[in-house]
Amino acid sequence: MAVGEAPSGLFERAQGVVLSEAPHSQALTRIPVLWLGIDNVSFHEAAETVLGMCRSGRAAYVVTPNLDHFMRTRRDQVLRTVYEKADLSVADGVPVLWASRILGRPLKGRVNGTDLFEGLCAAAAREGLRVFLLGGAPGVAESAKEVLQKRYAGLSIVGASSPVIDASGKGPDDELTIRQIRAVQPHLLFTAFGCPKQELWMARNSKLLGPMVCIGVGGSFDLVAGYLRRAPRWMQRFGLEWLWRLVQEPHRLWKRYLVEDVPFVGYVVWELFRTVWVR
Repeated sequence: MAVGEAPSGLFERAQGVVLSEAPHSQALTRIPVLWLGIDNVSFHEAAETVLGMCRSGRAAYVVTPNLDHFMRTRRDQVLRTVYEKADLSVADGVPVLWASRILGRPLKGRVNGTDLFEGLCAAAAREGLRVFLLGGAPGVAESAKEVLQKRYAGLSIVGASSPVIDASGKGPDDELTIRQIRAVQPHLLFTAFGCPKQELWMARNSKLLGPMVCIGVGGSFDLVAGYLRRAPRWMQRFGLEWLWRLVQEPHRLWKRYLVEDVPFVGYVVWELFRTVWVR
């Protein structure tokens, strides 16, 4: 894939987010899936909810938990609290959907973080909302900005930067970064530091930033800019996106996918046994 080329089907899905003029007012229903609560929304409802927050001038942050995020929150109570307090929590990973169905609390559908990122950028272009891109490796946010502004006519990306953030979600230039963001007053701030950095950073700084919606989107800047390729649609549907990513970045991801995340299956089986079979 050439730099700047849209992943297959992603542009069409983003363009398909049709938004109503009325502010979003639907109450969210948070479904317990193992130890995390996930808001039971479709992709369209998630996008509408975020835009409703933008229209109302709320200071909010959004998380997109997948299987790896579940396992990290299992090991880290501070991170789990960050997820619990999020203004919106949507199921990014297909295994999370499967777990909700197996446990008898089915979620409406997957809300993939990269699709949501593009869908909201398409909506921002139509509604005149300002966007800020924060994170990624040096230069990646700027590359993603160029691609998105070509893809969505009229999209206002008022900033793109890649500050250094440590594992605790703090950076040496946080005060400067916050001042820069506040100066341009974006409606949507997309953070791409990866989990847990982006979630900890958002939870710590959301109120300081003022009325804007912060959304953690992981490696989405790399995908949009074309530095990484998105898995084919059939692999996404069957929950094999992890395998596609592992093949692309084996040295970085093998331990995460083949060691750290495997116990998730056992936790689902144990929860099913505890809540259903023991009755």
